[in-house]
Formats: sequence, structure tokens, C-alpha cells
Amino acid sequence: MTILIGRHEFEGPFQNLAELEDTRGLYAILHFEKEEYNLIHLGHAQNIREQTELSRSSYSSLPGNILIAACYTPKSSLWEREKMVADIIAEFDDCSADECDNLLTQIAV
Repeated sequence: MTILIGRHEFEGPFQNLAELEDTRGLYAILHFEKEEYNLIHLGHAQNIREQTELSRSSYSSLPGNILIAACYTPKSSLWEREKMVADIIAEFDDCSADECDNLLTQIAV
């Protein structure tokens, strides 16, 4: 399963962090409740699994499930990952509430 976040395709979302790869890329922390996903954090890391183990616990008090999606970019530079995050955030900042609902879409692969 994959999920589109903006124009980028992320693998997941995963509940079990062991399913994540130990590689660099972008990660999205998603809140899933009442059959709806909400993006609560977007970041990048040298090691996605390690970073998300630290980040996910910050949101454990929310009702519903906290899930992780990953966009692996093993050959990307720090600058490239930062730009991808900034581009996705800009997509969300530039949309209305109805349009933003369409920026986070689950698709089957």
C-alpha cells in the first residue's frame, strides 16, 4: 500500500516501525481516526526507522492510531530532502481546506 502526500508517493502507512527501512528519505507521521488520515508531522532523516522511533512517541497521547509513511531516497543529499519537505509543506500552505483533503490520499499498489 502507498499513500500520496502532495505529489510524492510514500510507502505505508505502517503501524509497526520494524517494517521501515534503515535508510534516508522523508517520513510522515499520520494520525488515523474515523477512517481519515491527517498529516501531523513531515520530516527527513538519514535513517528513517531510527528517527521515527524518536518522533512517533511525541504523539502517543492522541486518540486513534499514529502511523508512519516513508518516501525512501537512499541517494539523496540533505539539501534534496530538505527541498522535498519544503515543497510538500508549500503545497499544503497554498491550498484551501477542501483542496488540502485531496493532498493526502491512500492508493493501492
